[in-house]
Amino acid sequence: MSEIPNDEGFEAFGLDARLLASVRDLEFTVPSPVQRKAIPHIIEGRDVIAQAQTGTGKTAAFGLGGLHRLRGNCGVEMLVITPTRELANQVGEAITSFGKHKGIRSVVVSGGQAYGRQMSAIRSGASVVVGTPGRLLDLLEGGRLARELAPHIVVLDEADEMLDMGFIDDIRAILSHLPSDRQTLLFSATIPEAIRKLSRDFLSDPVTVSVVPENAASTNRNIDERYHVIEESERDEATIRVIESERPEKIIIFCRTKSEVDRLATLLISRGYSAKGLHGDMEQRQRERVIADFHAGHIRVLIATDVAARGLDVRGVSHVLNFHIPMEPESYVHRIGRTGRAGARGVAVTFVTPRELRSLQAIRSQLGNTMSHRLVPTLSEIQTVRGNALLSAIRERSEDEVDANVLLETLFSELGAEQTARRLFSLLLARTRASGPERVGLFGRRLDEFLHRLEHPARPRRSGNFSRRNFRGPRRGGWYRGNASRNMWNNR
Repeated sequence: MSEIPNDEGFEAFGLDARLLASVRDLEFTVPSPVQRKAIPHIIEGRDVIAQAQTGTGKTAAFGLGGLHRLRGNCGVEMLVITPTRELANQVGEAITSFGKHKGIRSVVVSGGQAYGRQMSAIRSGASVVVGTPGRLLDLLEGGRLARELAPHIVVLDEADEMLDMGFIDDIRAILSHLPSDRQTLLFSATIPEAIRKLSRDFLSDPVTVSVVPENAASTNRNIDERYHVIEESERDEATIRVIESERPEKIIIFCRTKSEVDRLATLLISRGYSAKGLHGDMEQRQRERVIADFHAGHIRVLIATDVAARGLDVRGVSHVLNFHIPMEPESYVHRIGRTGRAGARGVAVTFVTPRELRSLQAIRSQLGNTMSHRLVPTLSEIQTVRGNALLSAIRERSEDEVDANVLLETLFSELGAEQTARRLFSLLLARTRASGPERVGLFGRRLDEFLHRLEHPARPRRSGNFSRRNFRGPRRGGWYRGNASRNMWNNR
């Protein structure tokens, strides 16, 4: 079967009628590009390598295509391997939604739960198992499920993230335990060489489908990417100003360390924001509660580490903020992929200090010039935003407050209507007054110099026997030969 036309619906795939009923329940209408390209090959039983950005409908691609091929009442027929517990739970929920009319039962296996309960759930008639590498390998190598876990469809979801997290050897071991006459589906946002080698070793004559531009790595065109140039000490204030000015529906803030997550979460909560942190040192139940609150909209700001947020799929994430610029372009792609999902628009903001110039150049070099520079909002601009929010709140406020009417009548009789209004607004504005320096971030001459260096990277200059890497310089007791940049840095 070839790729279906853009204007055709899910019926054009020839999917099982019970799966189409689930598609209608979920209000899916037109397949996404990765679904149009991958589902026909999955239905035919081909091995598939699918490269697509996060949030483009990969789960429905392998979910609907794979479930179509399940016979039912044959034990575990499909295994989905994901990098994290959170993603495993989300995929498990999606599989259940897709297969409910077909009677498909799915089980999620991951760390933090008793082996016996998970094995019992699998043996009680599960057709699909979704699991994390560590727990799956334990079950297979321990002989607990060597006979029961023999699927004829295996899915590697977010393969590049599993590579980044150090699971590649576990994946190889798991695949070695499974039947060789299986269909293997590999889904990934990027395809580094290690993933290509994995596919050569374990996939049979795979079809490759891609929905990302060849020369633009994998950033989502639905995401407005911006960066602010700031000083190291200005990260907290810049974060607050971004939240204030953007008024995000939901925002994920990525930090490098667990301690930074805790510190920033405490700061934002103290400033009145509905925020919580998420990192690997938290207990599993606590992490699940935080994610559930974020899903439900009980909190608007989620501060997380890369590992904790991998595979996180939450509707309505309008913004992503990189508190530090990621060290690798691939990490940048995965981070900002939390927004702009399923065709929605998103905003990705990154903080960059002058010392992080090279990291910004690396991302631009590999992904293309996708980020635009913006100045951090000034204190005056924040105050204007707060004033407009106050006006909106007043306009939307109902007039059924009896006490308010009584107080107004008293004030009108004492001060008059105009003076009452002026004094009330003065009181409200004083309570919402923004504080801090007028400007945050680089501006003027220093900013111009930074942007010039960004667009025109410096190259080493050599003259005679002198080079920036090897030179003779003065030192107490004589001359010193060594690495120039290292010596200068050590003497700062």
